[in-house]
Amino acid sequence: MGAYTMDSHHVQRMILRGHLKNEGNIQKLLVGRTYPISYRAIVPREGECENLLVSWRLSAGHIAFGSIRMEMVGMVLGRSAGTAAALAIDDGVSVQKV
Repeated sequence: MGAYTMDSHHVQRMILRGHLKNEGNIQKLLVGRTYPISYRAIVPREGECENLLVSWRLSAGHIAFGSIRMEMVGMVLGRSAGTAAALAIDDGVSVQKV
């Protein structure tokens, strides 16, 4: 589960038509509620790489990653990956089969 707002900081400050402007700031987007993060975002497709769980740099666009990269979401993803690994070991299957 994710729940944090978009967190992306300025790329640079510049003067535009005589006014100071922060370029690249998109922190204004609000989430408003929790959102699911699919298990498929942390596991490669079957046949691509067996038994790999990626809980930090998961499959997401740059806008989504701006929210996902927050500490609490990262901790939940790490715990989810650990749980998936334990289930795969207990059942004797690859993480793709969990």
